[in-house]
Amino acid sequence: MSQIRVVLVDDHRVVSRGVRSYLESFPDIAIVGVAANGEELLKKFDEWLPEVVVMDLLMPGGMDGVEATKRVRALSPRMQVVALTASVDEARLIGALRAGAIGYVRKDSEPEALLAAVRAAARGHSVIDPALTGDALHDFARG
Repeated sequence: MSQIRVVLVDDHRVVSRGVRSYLESFPDIAIVGVAANGEELLKKFDEWLPEVVVMDLLMPGGMDGVEATKRVRALSPRMQVVALTASVDEARLIGALRAGAIGYVRKDSEPEALLAAVRAAARGHSVIDPALTGDALHDFARG
């Protein structure tokens, strides 16, 4: 079975370690890198060559997750981004989708939602947290 190459980007070590432990417990997932911010992701992107990046949207430094998503999608259009965030801000959801994220999962979701989003992203399919799919997606569709 081929493994999905995943990179985690989150500035909270407890979160990234927990997500890593959870995702690595599945034989079809390989965590190939962990970055604390978008800048670190960009520095190591060519070394890691992920298929899916699980991206926090709110990170310290000069580059938030929306900008990091835009930049890695420009580097590798076939690579997919799943936003993983505590934010329920619809503007941030729309920003992440416009930047190229294919998935959006809130950190208070069940872990299985993140697993499903990563697997779907690897197949080129979108998974958006159902709690956020109301008016925000209609606004996004209108452009």
